[in-house]
Amino acid sequence: MGKLAGQYHNGASFVFNTEYFFKNILGMVDSANNRVCVLDPQGPVKYNVLGYPAIIDSNLTSEHILFGDLKAYKFNFGKAIEVRKSAEAEFRKGSQVYRAMTLADGKLGDTNAIVWCVATT
Repeated sequence: MGKLAGQYHNGASFVFNTEYFFKNILGMVDSANNRVCVLDPQGPVKYNVLGYPAIIDSNLTSEHILFGDLKAYKFNFGKAIEVRKSAEAEFRKGSQVYRAMTLADGKLGDTNAIVWCVATT
């Protein structure tokens, strides 16, 4: 956390690999035996790590942790977002499905806004 510049802490979040989070972070306690990770009272599946929101994503490799202001990642839309409705996809349930697709890429607008850490055990 100390590697992230102070101006980015206000909007910062942690990003963990799913397996790593549940094996190593969820039950972690500090030196005073207080939990490092707690459930967010506003949502049953939201977690906070030392007061910062925790995002759990299985696409992140297990040994890497991201910490920072994710709003610094900027998208470049090469194609407008297209929304389509389908009654055929959920025909047996009698409901409709919506799908949104676009062509986009992106990059980190401010390289100081996110720190990339390697977890050690």
